[in-house]
Formats: sequence, C-alpha cells, structure tokens
Amino acid sequence: MYKNTGKTHEKPILWGAPGSAFSGKTRSYFIKKGIAYEEIFPPYPRYQNEIMPLIGYFVMPVVELPDGTLIQDTTNTIVHFEQHVAEPALIPHTPLQKAVAWLLGFFGSELFLKPAMHYRWSYMEEQRAYIEALFAEVMSPHRDLERQRADMAPALARFSGFLPDLGVSAETIPAIEASLEECLDVLDAHFSRHPYLLGGRPSLADFGLIACFFAHLSRDPHPAAIMKARAPRLSLDRAYESGRPC
Repeated sequence: MYKNTGKTHEKPILWGAPGSAFSGKTRSYFIKKGIAYEEIFPPYPRYQNEIMPLIGYFVMPVVELPDGTLIQDTTNTIVHFEQHVAEPALIPHTPLQKAVAWLLGFFGSELFLKPAMHYRWSYMEEQRAYIEALFAEVMSPHRDLERQRADMAPALARFSGFLPDLGVSAETIPAIEASLEECLDVLDAHFSRHPYLLGGRPSLADFGLIACFFAHLSRDPHPAAIMKARAPRLSLDRAYESGRPC
C-alpha cells in the first residue's frame, strides 16, 4: 500500500536529480506524456524530514502525487499515469508491441546498469571533477570544494562499491565494453530511420532505455566521448527533449 504525506499539491513532484538514472526515466515519461510536474532535489528539507521516513530509506526518484500519495518505483509511476491519463497512450495496446515494449524497457532499465556503472566508476580518475560536481549539485549545500567532498564521500564510496556485485571486474570489462559498442552501432543505425524504438511514437521501451543512457552514458565524460564519436545520432540534447534514448 502506498504511503501518503497528507499534503496536497497542484502538480506531481518528482523527487529526483539529473545524475540519477531512474529520475531520467520518469522525467522523460512526464515530458512525452505532457504532464506538468515540479522537480525537487532530495537535500531539500521536506525530503529528509517527510519523504524518506515514509519510504524507509534514501532513494531516487520518488513521485509525490497531487493528493500526497508517494510512488517510488518508476514502472509503477508510468503504469499509474497510463491508467489515469488516457492520451497519449505510451504503453502499446496491441499484444506484440506491448510485449516488445515491456521487454526492451526491462532491458534498458535493468541490464544497462552494468555498463552504466562501469563507465561511471571504473574511469573515475579521469572524470572525477565532473562526477564530483554532479553529486555536489544534489548532495552538498556548501560551495567549498573540500567540504563538498566530505559531504559526498560516503555516497561515492557506496556507489563505486557496487561494481563487484554487478559482475564488473578486470576479466569482464572487455566484454562489457564490446557489448555496449555493438549496441551503440545498432541504435545509431535504428535512429537514422526512426525517432523511437518502436517507430514513430515513444513507448515504455524508450523510457526504460533512456534511464542509464541519459544519466550516465551520455553525460559522464568518458562514455559520452565514445557515444559522440561512434553513435552521433544518440545525442544528449535530442534525448532529453524527446524522451527517447540517447
């Protein structure tokens, strides 16, 4: 059962951040669905004092509906709005397209976590300034670099420590990088002919794939350079505006 803050709002609140993969999934869905929303970063006191205690742990994103209901899971958020806002329908109705959209959405949201986390944390030293600035924007109220680093240190250590659990190691990295490069080639060829994964209209498939592609692979300096050189049609700006994968 969903928790409720007891507060009402004129429009949904997206408690998220630019560098959060699943915030990007929800944000792009709201953009293409035409849903007006407000995005607030988690350091805001209401998140710390009201939202996180109800959810039970720190997580992004959380969507707070106008009636105060909290939805933490991004797929549940999409399903909720598809049930309550009929058009445009962004989960296909026909059986084949619906199945493909769910499959590609899962592939993008879950299976791309491995390359996304690898490229963010395995190349930390060459992109440290960017990653620190990205996290400081959301996690530290200070302007002094040393104080920002102190604020961010636990989170950076926590996220970078996920790599072994994801199967990222010296032995697997060559296969991970080769697999991503092959995917970039396939997607670049596809988007030379179609604006979205299933043709001329966005779907759940696009919102799943954009999660790691927007927040990590097209923004972090090392993978972004690879993407721009190898797959120029997967540009960051078009992805953000259209809600399709980068």
